[in-house]
Amino acid sequence: GGFISNYMGFVLRRVFRIYPALIVSLLLVGALMPWIVSLDESVLGSEWFNSLYRTPFEIADLWNNVLLVSTDMNPVSGTLRIELVAALFLPLLHVFTRKTGPWYDVVMLVGLVWISSEYTRADSLKWIVAFYFGIILPRWGGWIECLARTSPMGGSASILVAIATFLTATPFWGINLRDTTGIVYEAASASVV
Repeated sequence: GGFISNYMGFVLRRVFRIYPALIVSLLLVGALMPWIVSLDESVLGSEWFNSLYRTPFEIADLWNNVLLVSTDMNPVSGTLRIELVAALFLPLLHVFTRKTGPWYDVVMLVGLVWISSEYTRADSLKWIVAFYFGIILPRWGGWIECLARTSPMGGSASILVAIATFLTATPFWGINLRDTTGIVYEAASASVV
């Protein structure tokens, strides 16, 4: 098939792989909430749990979570929203990368960093830049490896430096790993490793 049919097939496969797990988790959380959530600090929930779930959920809350407008019933489902949004862009970015040269990767990366920083309210959109690192890694991986192997200790040193700088990002440099700088920093460090 052509690009459109391949694109639609990819997106539908991602939706049917990710979305059913979301629905099952929300139904499970929704079914258990009446027995767990209590306004008087339920003994069934931890302090953290009770701080998240102060009031029982209503049907409107379930509906907003099913539509991924909100992720308050199951906070980790926010990553599913990111994956679904990324699935819309990954095929387009993949085709762009395959049809252009390596320096266009840099232009696209700068553009995605700009989009990520400008549209900070679109939480899922700002992570596209991290996925793009994964797309361009096969093309740039050899070059990164050559830089790392300039000396016998180069490979190990570059991995240690990447891990050390990643681990010290927040405590020493004040980088918030949830804003654009942090996302780029996190993805770049992971790429080097």
